[in-house]
Amino acid sequence: MLDIDRLEYDKAITKLLDVRTTGGANPNVCYLLGKSYLYSTRTRSLEKAVFYLQKASHSPSENYQEWDLDELNAPMEVFYHLGKAQEKIGLYEFAADSYASCLLNLAIDKNIQRSKMYRIIEQAALNCLLTANPPIETEEAIAVQSK
Repeated sequence: MLDIDRLEYDKAITKLLDVRTTGGANPNVCYLLGKSYLYSTRTRSLEKAVFYLQKASHSPSENYQEWDLDELNAPMEVFYHLGKAQEKIGLYEFAADSYASCLLNLAIDKNIQRSKMYRIIEQAALNCLLTANPPIETEEAIAVQSK
């Protein structure tokens, strides 16, 4: 966790893979692995990031204890990182769903709904949704655009 805090994701991956091998893959370890694969510069793997973050997204908890080594759940922000990884590999519809899950969790706090972060995630969800399902151009719309 300290390696992740220091943004040394490559070191974290090596250690987390050892933890996963010896202690099983709990959602917290999957979350940390997914996040590390997503943000790593040297061993970046978006497919692995999606794989681990999807596993972690099955057990999110509002009571996540970041520095607790016995934590068995993932934090609620797992949906944001999953959406980001899915978006980067072109899974736009899935990314829109993950961002929407993130927004649902954030919507509980009315102050966050007015925050810049909330708007950025909301825009990312909309962009992914529009990329996955582009509007169909009708003849009328084409005629109006050509005028």
